[in-house]
Amino acid sequence: MAATKTEKQAKAQRLKDAFQSMSDERFKALEKEIGDITSECNECLQGGADDAANLYGTTTYGGYCGQYGCYGTVFELSPSASGWTETVLCSFTDGNDGSTPVAGLVFDTAGNLYGTTSGSYSSAGSVFELSPSSSGWVESTLYTFSGQGDGGGPPCTLVFDAAGNLYGTTSYGGVYNRGGTVFELSPSAGHWTESVLHSFRWK
Repeated sequence: MAATKTEKQAKAQRLKDAFQSMSDERFKALEKEIGDITSECNECLQGGADDAANLYGTTTYGGYCGQYGCYGTVFELSPSASGWTETVLCSFTDGNDGSTPVAGLVFDTAGNLYGTTSGSYSSAGSVFELSPSSSGWVESTLYTFSGQGDGGGPPCTLVFDAAGNLYGTTSYGGVYNRGGTVFELSPSAGHWTESVLHSFRWK
C-alpha cells in the first residue's frame, strides 16, 4: 500500500529531527559518508520491519569511491536517547552490484530489504536484496538489467504481491527499445526470474 501524504510528512520530519540533533561536525561526516542529503531522501525513507523505529534509505552517491566516482549507499538511522545513529549497510561498487540507487526500499515479511540501482558502467541497473545477519547486512544481486528487451535504469521503489513476487518499472529498453517496461521478478528455488509484463512506446 502506498504511503499517505501524512505518513510521508511524518517520515520527513523524523529525518529532519535526526539531522538537527547532530553537531555540525557529525552532520558533515554523515553527509560525506552517505552522500548528498536533500529533500528527495524524504520520499525514499522506509520504516523498519521491527518496533525499533529505525529508518532506512538510499543515497545516489557517496560511500565507496572508484574510478568513475562514488556509487551510492543503503543506510540506516537508529534513534536513541542521545539522538540518531547512522550506519551504512551497503556501499555499491559499480560492479555486478550496480551503482546509483535512486529509489526507496521495501521490506519482505522476513525482514530483508529490497531495492534497485539505476545503472553502472557495467550494467543497466539491478535489483538487490539486503539480508540481516549476525555480522551485518549481506547484499545479493537478484537481477541485472541489460538495457535491451528487459529494460534498464529502474527508477522507482519495488512492490511486493501476496505471493512474494516483486514488481517494478524501467526507464528505457523494452520491445520498443526506448520506452521502458513494467517487470516482475519471481522467486523459485533460490533464484529470481525476470518477466517483462509491458513495454511502453517511445513518443
